[in-house]
Amino acid sequence: MKTDTIFYRLFQSFPSIFFELINHSPTEAQAY
Repeated sequence: MKTDTIFYRLFQSFPSIFFELINHSPTEAQAY
């Protein structure tokens, strides 16, 4: 689906957003 591609690109560009959505600190995203 098109929305999956949008979310995939969004998380690929801004991985910290994903961590904020699941209530983890964005600093943890730096490890990935």
